[in-house]
Parts: sequence; C-alpha cells; structure tokens
Amino acid sequence: MGYNFELGDIAINESLKILRNQCWKLLPIFEGKDINNEIIYTPDEAYENYQKHLTFLITKVSGASKIWIDNQYYYELAMILNGMRDFTKDEHDRVKYMVHHCTHLIEKMKTEVFNDA
Repeated sequence: MGYNFELGDIAINESLKILRNQCWKLLPIFEGKDINNEIIYTPDEAYENYQKHLTFLITKVSGASKIWIDNQYYYELAMILNGMRDFTKDEHDRVKYMVHHCTHLIEKMKTEVFNDA
C-alpha cells in the first residue's frame, strides 16, 4: 500500500461492503426513489442526484488508488464509474447493467484480496 497505514481484514471487508452498497444506491437514485422505494424526484432531479452521487463515488474510488494499486478489478471499476458520467437520463437499462457490473467487480476485489492473503 502507498499510505502510511495498513488496513486489517475487517476494515478491508467493511470498506468494500460500504463501497458496494454506495454503488448499488446509484440505481434507485437514478430512478428518483427514496429510502422507501417510492419515486419522489422528477427525472431531472433524479439525474442531478445521480450525477452528484456518482461524483462522490468517483472521488472515493480515485482516492483509494494507492490502496488498490495491484488490483485489476479496481481499475475497471474506476474506468466504468468515470464512463457512467456520460450516461443520459434516458439510459435506465444501461445504468442498471453497469451498477450490477460494478457491484460484481467489488465482490471480485474482495475475493482477490482475501485469496492473496
């Protein structure tokens, strides 16, 4: 790792769990849904919220680059999240597919980390 600290197994596992959940939240945010799964935002508001949350995720993933420097799935995740910025508000199926793919990549990151330990 490139930082002056080492993450233990529990911290890595929890960090990846949080990241997966934050990626998963992209879909209901894009759909304009609240925590009760009810649509409360207009398509324009939902898209704006999606872009904000996506920017947050990209910042978080980019900031972890020194931690995941040797993990191939990390780089694919970072590229996909950046590419999702270009999706339009009419591309629900595309967002849904990529959200599922991102959560799958995070699970692969976890498997790779713990199998290499």
